[in-house]
Amino acid sequence: MENLNKFLKGVLTLTLIFMTIVNSHGQIVYNFNLDPYVSPSSIVDHVAASQITLSAGSVQTNQTTGTYFVDEPYISGTSGWAQVTQATAKRFCVTLTPDAGYSFSINSLSYDAFATGAGPSATGYSIGSTYYFGANVPDGGSVITPINGTITNQNGLAVATDVCIEGWDNNSRSPAPSGTGTFRIDNFVIGISNVLDVTINKYLIETFKNKLVVAWSTLSETNNSHFTIEHSTDGKKWSELGRVEAQLNRSNEKDYSFEHKDPAHGINYYRLNQFDLDGTKTTFDVLAGFFKGSEETFLFPTIAPDAVYISGETKGRLQVIDAQGRVIQQMNYQSGNPIPTTNLSSGQYFLKLEDQTFTFFKP
Repeated sequence: MENLNKFLKGVLTLTLIFMTIVNSHGQIVYNFNLDPYVSPSSIVDHVAASQITLSAGSVQTNQTTGTYFVDEPYISGTSGWAQVTQATAKRFCVTLTPDAGYSFSINSLSYDAFATGAGPSATGYSIGSTYYFGANVPDGGSVITPINGTITNQNGLAVATDVCIEGWDNNSRSPAPSGTGTFRIDNFVIGISNVLDVTINKYLIETFKNKLVVAWSTLSETNNSHFTIEHSTDGKKWSELGRVEAQLNRSNEKDYSFEHKDPAHGINYYRLNQFDLDGTKTTFDVLAGFFKGSEETFLFPTIAPDAVYISGETKGRLQVIDAQGRVIQQMNYQSGNPIPTTNLSSGQYFLKLEDQTFTFFKP
C-alpha cells in the first residue's frame, strides 16, 4: 500500500460506487395469532402490507382444530382447490405497497402448509405474475413446515405488488383429490430488503484536458425530481454548480452527467444531491478530482472496457497497477498506441508512465 500511496499523489481520484439508499429492511410476518387475524403481525418501514384475502370464498380465521402447526391458530380456506395449473389456482394473497417515492426488493418467502385429503395436492407461491413451485402436498396427514421459497429478480418494486400462496392439483397423488377439502397455512413470512427511493449505480469523476465531468447512473427512480451538483476547492465551503432534471419514475438504467468547464487547478471536490418531488434531499459521498489543465498530458477514456490512450507526444516505460498496488502489466509505450484493458478484471487501475500517473476504471 505504500507504493500505491506514492502513485496516488497528484492523481485524479475516481470513485465508482454501487449505492443504494437503504432506509429499512426486515420481514413482513403473518402468524394469524391475534385479532384481526388476517393482518400482518410484523411490518417493514415504508412498505404497507394489506390483510390476507382469498381469491374465492372467505378466509377462515382463528382455526385451532387439530394440531397441525406448532404456532397456532392458523387460517384456512375450503373448497375450490381442484384447478390443474398454478396460474389458475385458488390463492391466499397479500398486497405490498411502497410509500410514494420508494421501492423495495423481496429476497425470501416461507410458510407452513397442510391440506386435507380432498384439498390441493400441490402448493406454490407467486410475486406479481411470476410463479414459483413450492412442494407436493401429502394426502391429509403431514404438515409441510416450512416451505422456504427461492426468490429471484424481485428487485426495485415501486408499485403495489401481490404476493400469493396457491393450492392446486398437479396429479402428484392418486386418486386425484376432489378439491373440495381444506387448505391450511400458517407463519407466512416475506423477507424485504433494499427499501429505497433512488438506486444509484455509477458515481464517478471523469477527467478531460479542459474540464472535469461528474457522471452517475440510476437503476431505478421513483418520484425523483432532480439532482444538483455542488463544488468546493477545500471540501468545506460549497457552492452549487448546476441542476440536472431527473426522469421522475423509471425501472431501467439511466446515465446522467454534469460538465464542470475550467475547474480550479489542483484538487476539486464535488458532491451530488438528489431531490424527491416532496423536497426530500439525499446527499451522496464527496468525490475529489485533480485537474492539471489543458496543457497537460491526459488519459482517456477513464472508463475503459477495451483500451485506454494517452494524449500528446509521450513515450517511455509504462506500468498498469491495480488497486492493491500490484503491477499487472508493463511495456515500452509509444505515443498513439492503445493500451489494452480487455484482459483486466473489473476495478480501478493506475497507469504510470515515467513520472506521470493516471487512473481509469475497467467495467
